[in-house]
Formats: sequence, C-alpha cells, structure tokens
Amino acid sequence: MTAFAKPNRDASQMVWVRAPISGASWQVHREVAPLLSWVVAEAERRGYVFHRPGQVHDDWGWNVRKIAGSSTWSNHSGGVAVDIDATQYAQGQRRRVPPAWLIALFGEWGWSWGGGWSRADPMHFEFTRSVEDARRLVGMLAASHIQNVPVPSPPGTPPPAPQPPPTPNSLEGTPDMILTDISTGAVWAVSATHMHHLTPDQFAVRSEVERVTPFPVQPLFILALANGGRQVI
Repeated sequence: MTAFAKPNRDASQMVWVRAPISGASWQVHREVAPLLSWVVAEAERRGYVFHRPGQVHDDWGWNVRKIAGSSTWSNHSGGVAVDIDATQYAQGQRRRVPPAWLIALFGEWGWSWGGGWSRADPMHFEFTRSVEDARRLVGMLAASHIQNVPVPSPPGTPPPAPQPPPTPNSLEGTPDMILTDISTGAVWAVSATHMHHLTPDQFAVRSEVERVTPFPVQPLFILALANGGRQVI
C-alpha cells in the first residue's frame, strides 16, 4: 500500500474542490479530490451550508506545515486534510461540533474526524488511508454513476433539501456535471444520458450563463462515464 507523501510540495498534484452552493473551497491532493467533492456536494444537497455570504474564509486544505508544537508533518502538508468552518468549530473545545450525520458522511468515504482527539479539533477531517484505497473509493463513486445507482448515505443523514426547478442549459433540458480531464484539459458536460465535449467557445458561454467551474477528474473517470451507456457527442 502506498501512503500519501508528507510533506508534498508539488502543487501540480493539488486541485481545488468547490462546494456547489456555498462556494467554499479547499485545495487537496487530486487522488482524494473526487471523494471530498462528493461529500461536500452531498452535504449541501442535504441542507448543510459550509460558508455563508459575509463570512471570513475559514475552510482550509493543503498547507505545507508541521503540526503546531510538533516536529511531525501535518496531513495538511500532503493535501489529504481539510478544515471546515474553522471559526465555528474551533480547536480545543467539544461544545460546537459538526452534525453527527456530516461526520459520518465524511467517515463513509475515508475521512477521519479530529473531534475525538485528546486535544479536540472538530473542524478537522483527514484522509488517512492509502493511495490505493482512495482510488478504490473513487471507483465506487464512478460505478454508481455508471450503474445509475444512488450512492448510499450513513444512517441519520437528512433527506435532500428542497431544490429550485432546474435551469435549462443550451445543450439539454437538464443540468449537467461539468468535468475537466486533468490529463488533456478537455471539458465535458455530463448528464444521465449524454456526454458533450465542450469547445472553448461553448464552455465560455456555459460559464458566463451558469457560473459553473469544471471539476477536475482523472481520465479513467471520464472513460467510466463514457462506458456507462451515455451517448458521446
């Protein structure tokens, strides 16, 4: 099993994950980015808001540093740790913590919570498994898309919050996932039935109208979606 390197100063291995509703963002290792993306999107779909307008930016990820007061490199230094809503869930206390279902949702996808440590750090989640484990979990997410099977959520997770009617886009009548292949830079609009390769001009229009930022994924993820019965255009 391959452990994530600590420290990791290679910025090319880090990508940004952005929460779809609040806009909160974290820079993390590209191998765990799809997992974090799924967790934060699912959390906001179920009513949790990571960052509210007017708040300071208190959601943190990759940071090449050692654990405070220690000579040990933090998992932040490897791009496999995040802090969420740090001003709300301050270190060193146990009274204000994330909802239990959100902690369980992170845990379901390999992220351990810092709130149970001797010096509690309730803002903190870290992926302590191997690179191979991360790839296996990403593969499970891809399989759920291919098979059109809902991804399971931990018990106690609230149902999805009511959503406004979808905004039609210029290519289909339903919203798409906008993905970019980290190997080639190609941008894809992916729905349940189709995959559209977007030219730079098409993406510029989509970006202007929908205010969308493409999420970076591995080439194998794009291939898995294409092999899942979608019509490629």
